[in-house]
Amino acid sequence: MRDEPNEHQAFALPGTRPRYGPDKTVSVEHIDLHLTPDLADESLEGVCTITVRALDEPVPHLTLNAVDLEVSRVEDAGFASRDGALEIEFDPALVPGESKTFAVHYRVRKPRHGLFFVKPVASDPQRAA
Repeated sequence: MRDEPNEHQAFALPGTRPRYGPDKTVSVEHIDLHLTPDLADESLEGVCTITVRALDEPVPHLTLNAVDLEVSRVEDAGFASRDGALEIEFDPALVPGESKTFAVHYRVRKPRHGLFFVKPVASDPQRAA
């Protein structure tokens, strides 16, 4: 048995600087997904209805990850879609404790991550579609 203290090695690579996530401005209270896959086109159409509640300060906008999504509209909120992000605009801003529900209508075709379309191939025609 060793008498040495348990020393841990640093996990980060040399030269790496700490990165922190954004402050949490809302609590997600509910998510309702309605999805329609198109297996032949390797695409998916969806409507994601989200209810959020503002936490400690007014919330004029919310940024959501939208990589590979083609957002067609957002019900009950303004929006802008750019660089893989979806900016939801609240006018007026949500006050602390206030809840807001909005619906994002989108499409994704041949997604690179998170969803995979598996089709039969010549070498395995019985492969599940």
